[in-house]
Amino acid sequence: MKVYRGKQPLIKYAVLVFPFIGLIFLGAGIYLIQHDIAAQGWDDVPAIVTLSKLHAMGSAADFDRKYEARIEYVYNYKGREYIGNDRLSGSTNKMTIMVNEHPVNGTVAVKVDPKEPEESRLKADIDPFSNVICAGFGAIFTIGGFVLAYFIFFRELVEVKDAGVRGNSKDRQDVVVIVEKDDEDDE
Repeated sequence: MKVYRGKQPLIKYAVLVFPFIGLIFLGAGIYLIQHDIAAQGWDDVPAIVTLSKLHAMGSAADFDRKYEARIEYVYNYKGREYIGNDRLSGSTNKMTIMVNEHPVNGTVAVKVDPKEPEESRLKADIDPFSNVICAGFGAIFTIGGFVLAYFIFFRELVEVKDAGVRGNSKDRQDVVVIVEKDDEDDE
């Protein structure tokens, strides 16, 4: 039997990476959801499309090749002219539809931030529920990582009480040891 006192093997601490990655995705997802919800309350402004382009991302040999729709537009807000753009990525069909629905010199509805009029988004691009996947993945990774860490760190812990000390709990000394079974102990 091997008994470790004090420091645990460092490899066990690697499991703590999972909850922190999860927290990053969870935070990003919550931020994007809040940003989309806030954008729904921005002012509606008509804009004229100046560029509507479909761009393939990755090589032609990729099985799951993604496409990017780039839409640029010009809008007037409170007497000033602004230039905005949106880049959306997804499947071929979805991005082709997006480009076809926003032809050059066509009119498009945009949402403009009244506090920062240079920030705008296509009205069709605002969907807070699409970012729930990012937040959900982060939540699952965070919870799963903490559960995994709990089982790795605490499942093998054995508390050994010092039986010779009498009195109140301040006088006792708790000792924590990690016990690993050797193959020789099974006999």
